[in-house]
Amino acid sequence: MKGVKEGVTYYYDATNIITLLPSVKLQKSATKESMLPSRQEVERIYHSIDANEIYRWLQGGEVYVSIGVTNYQNHEIKGLKLTDSPGRQLIVDNQSLAWTFDLKPFEAKEFKYRVKALRPGTFRLPPAELTYSDLNRTWSMFSTTPSTEVHGPCVQVYKKPDSSVIQPGSNVSISVTIRNSGDMPSRVKIMDMIPENSTFIGGILYYEGVLAPKDSAIISYNISIETEGQVQLPAPSMFINGREDTGCGEPLLSKILVKEPTPPTPVKTINVPVETPLENLTPLPSQQYRFLEGLIPALMLILAVAVLIILHRSNK
Repeated sequence: MKGVKEGVTYYYDATNIITLLPSVKLQKSATKESMLPSRQEVERIYHSIDANEIYRWLQGGEVYVSIGVTNYQNHEIKGLKLTDSPGRQLIVDNQSLAWTFDLKPFEAKEFKYRVKALRPGTFRLPPAELTYSDLNRTWSMFSTTPSTEVHGPCVQVYKKPDSSVIQPGSNVSISVTIRNSGDMPSRVKIMDMIPENSTFIGGILYYEGVLAPKDSAIISYNISIETEGQVQLPAPSMFINGREDTGCGEPLLSKILVKEPTPPTPVKTINVPVETPLENLTPLPSQQYRFLEGLIPALMLILAVAVLIILHRSNK
């Protein structure tokens, strides 16, 4: 700023900090609740399982993710790049989650896609990222991280022997635990199989029934295995609500090691000499006449005295 007073020129400088706000707003949302089974499956199966809950379950549908981008400026923004990801626990069917687009003044665009869950639970989606150039700079923005709750059965199978190591031809008991860890009941049918080169002895290989949430069922049977080696227990055939399914994740299967017993390690025999008791030992000569050690000097003294007496008498 410039001013003149009484012929003198004055200058005034001032600096203000201006914060530039993004020209674009980014929002991300997802279906709050959904079902793992389809609506047709629920209508076909669940009337006969739990008629009181079917209407609540039918309120949920498929999981849709929506991303909204809005231009709040009165000028066009070109070359916006939007990328997103469903995360590790949700999947997308053959659809790219990357978009490049333009936004006219005050224009809003929505990008929507469907995701699927492999198991029930509550899942948080990662943020979407938006990059663009405006106001002589590059902007990078991240959305919020919405969550979705998926309802459904979650049937898991655990199969294990009562002994992990057996001898060829021995019997072993196999137990199969079927557990529904989800929050919806399910009709379950299990047909188990025995390993190759094994013989079925007795028990139950088949289960069919309704498993309520957090409920379990167990079947067991006995087999014998003749061939040595590591034997992998095969996965059973499983049908959930009338459809063949692997359940909520791969079955947890065990192995059996068939081998001959290891012979005991031979023990080396060591001959230890037996000591002879002291009383049975023959005493050494020096030990037999040890009492003479004190007697001989006394005899010599007596003999010397006798010689002196004889000599004394002879002199008289």
